[in-house]
Amino acid sequence: MRHRAQRGFALIIVLWAGVLLSVVAASFAFSMRVETRLAGNLVERARAEAIADAGIRRGIIALLADATGPRWVADGRPYELPLGDGSMRIRLLSENGKIDLNGAPEALIQGLLRALAENGELSDARQAARIADAILDWRDPDKRVRPDGAEDRNYEASGRPFGSRDGAFLSVAELNQVLGVDSQVYARLAPWLTVYSWAPQVDPMTAPRTVLLAVPGIDAGQVDAFIAAREAFYASLSTGGGEASRLPMELLSAGARYLSRAESRVYTVEAEGELPGGTRAGRRAVIQLTGDARKPFSTVAWFDSIPGSETD
Repeated sequence: MRHRAQRGFALIIVLWAGVLLSVVAASFAFSMRVETRLAGNLVERARAEAIADAGIRRGIIALLADATGPRWVADGRPYELPLGDGSMRIRLLSENGKIDLNGAPEALIQGLLRALAENGELSDARQAARIADAILDWRDPDKRVRPDGAEDRNYEASGRPFGSRDGAFLSVAELNQVLGVDSQVYARLAPWLTVYSWAPQVDPMTAPRTVLLAVPGIDAGQVDAFIAAREAFYASLSTGGGEASRLPMELLSAGARYLSRAESRVYTVEAEGELPGGTRAGRRAVIQLTGDARKPFSTVAWFDSIPGSETD
């Protein structure tokens, strides 16, 4: 009887050992599947990043293309190209088509905030005036507070450990430190601003609609009519047409002092790489053309993602 009990006890031990070994084996197999999947995801991510890197180089080549041939338009429109089994989406943006935080006159800064308020992207005109004055107080060298602006004492009163810079913006991201600019306001402002051109004017040939609406003296109807004509002009370039004289520049004549068709030397190149399975990666670079055949461009800034995109 005792031997039978011992044999039963031993059988139970063997069965439990088998169960434990099965659990360990299943856990190991699951762990290996997870690691394999993670490794596969890393490989796919690396491939998408490589395509995005290639897209940046392809965009730079487009910027350096001979002006006598077809050229890509640097107004942010996407250009899609295949690469292997993936694809790249490239955008060129002229920094002259944006409003420079340091070089733009007050009227352009104020006009941009006003345009955003009229479009419902800010709460009202009062908020627009406060942010515009705070931006102008941040960049000007004096301590005089504008009617709706902010200087050191205003920052202290709000509990911030720093005051107004009273100098040039070092980056567009520095707007986050300006009183009245929160993350939502920044997201609405940043796409239309730059610190790379130092230009007092904007280029109407590459300026987005929002930037053109910021130009004093120009209304939405004139802007839309000009953009339609500009699109027709760019479309005609591929057919050998595209005479600049056909552009109705008179539509923008009221804001002529704020406009310049001077060719930009600084551009933002954005590239997104995508694989058939949906894996994506983005890159963003700010490129300055030098005019030197030995070193035709320099990289001013590099970002391993495209701010605000799903590939961040």
